[in-house]
Amino acid sequence: MLRESLAALHAAFDAHVEFAEGAGGLFEELIEESPTEAAPEVDRLKRDHETIAGTMERVEGLLGEGIGFDDERLVEATSELVRLVAQRALLAEPRSRGLRPVAEDVFRRRRQCLRDG
Repeated sequence: MLRESLAALHAAFDAHVEFAEGAGGLFEELIEESPTEAAPEVDRLKRDHETIAGTMERVEGLLGEGIGFDDERLVEATSELVRLVAQRALLAEPRSRGLRPVAEDVFRRRRQCLRDG
């Protein structure tokens, strides 16, 4: 069950990163709209993505080694992954209050484009 859950999390995370960091993605739009405010936030979010991806790879590597689910290394790595994802979910809104209206406007335009087809 852990392998399946991790695979689902990894797929969702990859889609999230592509949406945010991919060509024409959210981060590009935020930097276009408000470069001074967005750049530090985007840099921090990219570092967060790298940390989460690295932790997922560590868990996958341990599972690939065939270690037991009660192995302390796997317990620690899995706990760290859960902590990172939960913490980032709580911090999902932009920290900079000045950036929040910009992000909301970008999301509103994206939703409108999706509705308009």
